[in-house]
Amino acid sequence: MKQNCIKLIKATAILLLILMPLVTTTSAFAEDSEQVKKKLEIQTVKRLIITLPENPDSSIIDMYENGGWEYNPTSNQLEKPVTYKDLEIEVDGKPYTTDDNGVVEVPVEKGYGEDIKIETEQLSASGKNSKEDEQKLSTTVEVSNEPIVIEEYINLNHILNSMGKETSNDTTENTAVSNEQVGEMKAKAPYLDDKQLPSRGRALHCNRFNGFQGDGKYYEDEASWAAVRNFFQSDCDVSLGKSNKCLADYGSNPYCAAKPASKNGHCGDIVGHANGYHKHTGWFSPSK
Repeated sequence: MKQNCIKLIKATAILLLILMPLVTTTSAFAEDSEQVKKKLEIQTVKRLIITLPENPDSSIIDMYENGGWEYNPTSNQLEKPVTYKDLEIEVDGKPYTTDDNGVVEVPVEKGYGEDIKIETEQLSASGKNSKEDEQKLSTTVEVSNEPIVIEEYINLNHILNSMGKETSNDTTENTAVSNEQVGEMKAKAPYLDDKQLPSRGRALHCNRFNGFQGDGKYYEDEASWAAVRNFFQSDCDVSLGKSNKCLADYGSNPYCAAKPASKNGHCGDIVGHANGYHKHTGWFSPSK
């Protein structure tokens, strides 16, 4: 009986020796899993906003909704969420840059429930001459295993209005220069009258009214229904969905501008279209 007990003790000891590495491995795996959970996912989403005129036009709203916009009847606004690559995000002072989906994955050393400080670029800031701290959005959140989404609302009405009026008392000589990209002549001074249809290749501040569903005319009232219809699928609309250039410095140092001429219609560069005026004849196809 005594020998049987000794054998049982030995067998138990051997089994424990066998199981000990498994316990250690399981513990290490649990620690690794904990580390994975503490790799925080942060996404920046920029929500582009268009404030609509009164008495909503359902045909224009339907057109935008079919193009990926959302209509908010309470605020009478159109919204489109976009994400941008290479935006800077600081987490507790450490810089990271976003991927194509506006996401960064950040390893954090703090425990769950502890606060971290997140700062992201504010694309609606008034321009490159602004103070650096005025161009950042700052928030404090608790560490968890849930993704964090940082949103910024950008009203495009402000951007379009900041482009200024296309009409001007400028007496600059309207000398024509060659534009090989469209094979026609364009004016040096890109000013238009209200409801004017520009000639193809004409210099413009921005191709923001050449969408295929509209009439291609410039409207001085950027918030009018006619202007909103013309904006849809224009070079400006599509470029804003692809790049943050037109947002980041639309104030004192705009990406597109009436002057100097070197900045005319730069949104065309982003989408592979001409800088001069052209009217779209299809979803995003320029005129021939």
